[in-house]
Amino acid sequence: MAARYTRAQFAKKLTELDHPVSVSTIYRWENQGKILKPKKLARSGELLYTDEHVKAVVQFMQRTIEPKPVGRVASPSRSTAGKTA
Repeated sequence: MAARYTRAQFAKKLTELDHPVSVSTIYRWENQGKILKPKKLARSGELLYTDEHVKAVVQFMQRTIEPKPVGRVASPSRSTAGKTA
């Protein structure tokens, strides 16, 4: 049988793998669709994470994000047509 974790155990497992993350961050990422939602037991409503979830979150945390360009955006030049000096 595969390993199953509660959300607190899941956060602890990630911390042990040098990927510390809080329980509230896991919850937030799930709701934003950034990571897989846990499996939910029908009778008790208990949320369970598997080793597949652990691997997916580690990959998510190791992703590379391209930086956005920094600096001023050139504003369109004002036309002087129609103006008299």
